[in-house]
Amino acid sequence: MKPHFLLLTILSIILCYSNQLFTVEYSPSIYVSDVEWSKVVDFLMPDDHPIKNDLDEVFSASRVICDMKTMVKAGFEFARPQAFTGIIVTKHPRLKGYVMKAYLDDQKLHLKNPEQYPWVKRVIGSRLIQKSIDNHHYDHLLKVPKKWVYLLPDDPSPPSHYWRKNFILIEEDMNILSDKKNKMRWRKKMTKELLEAIYTVIAEVSLSDCKLANIPFSPDGKVAFIDTQSHGRRVKYKKITPFLSSSMKRYWLKLRD
Repeated sequence: MKPHFLLLTILSIILCYSNQLFTVEYSPSIYVSDVEWSKVVDFLMPDDHPIKNDLDEVFSASRVICDMKTMVKAGFEFARPQAFTGIIVTKHPRLKGYVMKAYLDDQKLHLKNPEQYPWVKRVIGSRLIQKSIDNHHYDHLLKVPKKWVYLLPDDPSPPSHYWRKNFILIEEDMNILSDKKNKMRWRKKMTKELLEAIYTVIAEVSLSDCKLANIPFSPDGKVAFIDTQSHGRRVKYKKITPFLSSSMKRYWLKLRD
């Protein structure tokens, strides 16, 4: 077993017992091996989730993620692949309050990782962050989107020359501020209480990529941890420092000492 899957397995066992997760009872896809299924089953969206039926209807009507044209035709917003990972991030009017992240069938996977790997890692990160927020009673200051892996229907299928995908990620939309407004909030509205809460969660979960775009403000005044994949790695605290006021910069450096 590869190290990253060993880590994911250990974390999934811990989270299953500590968070009393829902049991997913539907059957695996004929295109998913038993080994793959065992690694993803604890992170699937439960059947009783409020948008599960809508997802089933949208993705059963056509091969939505075949390519960009089919995705837009199915009602999703046009979105360019992210620069580094190639992931598509988009929304659908029937899925208000939620965001889809996916690789299209005409895309190759990033770094040749197993298909479910980036989605499972994001779900685990989300749960770890929420557990840290809960343990410290930071819910009035911080939030993190709940995330689920969604199993795509077996039919319709993509063309045979495409790279079939079996899973996508569905997550809550945090309704974050624009980049400009977020930077302004970080410089002018940051408090010692909020900054200490942010530091505590980052340090506990080891969120390495803690740049402002990944921990933005929302209109409700809370800071949202939207990047939940980069957990369990060395933290790059210096990414935050340039965007703080002089007094908050000194406090940030003090927290790190």
